[in-house]
Amino acid sequence: HTLASLRLLAAPYLDSIVIAAEKDGLPAVRIAATSTLGEIRAIGHAQVLCNMALHDSDAEVRQKAASVLGGFSEDAAPHVEVLARTLVSDLSAGMRWRAALALTAVGQPAAVQRDLLLAAALEDESAGVRLASMRALASLGDAANPCAQKIQSTLVTGNARERKHCARALGIMGSEIAPKKEMVESLHEAALRDSNYAVRFRAAEALGSFGGRCAEEESKRLASQALQPAGELAAEALGALGEASKSQAELLADLLRNGSPEEQKRSATVLGELQSTSVPHLVDLAGAVSLESTPASVRVAAADAFGTLASPSVPLLPVPTAASRQAALPLAASLAGSLSSQSAKDLGVYRATARSLGLLGEAASHHAGSLSDL
Repeated sequence: HTLASLRLLAAPYLDSIVIAAEKDGLPAVRIAATSTLGEIRAIGHAQVLCNMALHDSDAEVRQKAASVLGGFSEDAAPHVEVLARTLVSDLSAGMRWRAALALTAVGQPAAVQRDLLLAAALEDESAGVRLASMRALASLGDAANPCAQKIQSTLVTGNARERKHCARALGIMGSEIAPKKEMVESLHEAALRDSNYAVRFRAAEALGSFGGRCAEEESKRLASQALQPAGELAAEALGALGEASKSQAELLADLLRNGSPEEQKRSATVLGELQSTSVPHLVDLAGAVSLESTPASVRVAAADAFGTLASPSVPLLPVPTAASRQAALPLAASLAGSLSSQSAKDLGVYRATARSLGLLGEAASHHAGSLSDL
């Protein structure tokens, strides 16, 4: 450790440091010596680090050796084969992860091992290794295009697990480099047509991760499709886009207020799918439920959408409804008021409104009196 702090002043003792890294009986000493080789950029001893990455008996020592190799960046290019072999064969997930990070740091020279990177990105049992391998692929730039084509093909033909990983991989690759039209189209198709919810969600999420003009255009296209009959999956995909759907949420809220009855119904349903981006428009949904002049079908759709946003759990999202649930609570009185109205006893409206009020949980319990005649 002291020699590492001396950096270049430690160079005269390089042989001793290498011996310690390779042969000391204590893993902690081997790790410290390996770190020192990185600190003084002992590129001439990269082969020693390769041997350690492949053969040291301690997983943490192997990880440190791979990490130091990655720190050499493009200077480690002659050793990408070792890193790639480690990525697909080491028993330690931590070691495979380090190897993927090292290959990312090497950059373009790692393109010769892109097939192994692709295998790790789609097949490794560790989510962290898959993610790091995807990022390593993305770091290759245009050299990763053949891999992108294989991933797009597997997104259609693979099993559900493979398709889900393919969607995630394309999202990461497209966010690092300008996504090509065929990549966008393959994700759009998966987001709308895949039979597996997780695949559809990851595909739409990937489209949202592209950001900028691409994500904006995709949000417009999905919003238009969501407003059509049988547009449920497009609405679901639009919700998974995340922040990219915000501008469309505003347009949908305007349709809910001013559109035709059919447009109001569809826009309410789609708003329910948008999750956090619909939070500012909960008041519009509650208003549609409470307004007796609104057609019953619209009021039912608005109540259902309100309940979806107030519900405490949504698949695959890490409790995304916490903010919308909190924003919905002050509007409970409006829902309760519509239940109490004697002229609002359309059974469908009543049932949907009561269900949405119930989804707010104990926080809405003081409105339970509105349910007394249910």
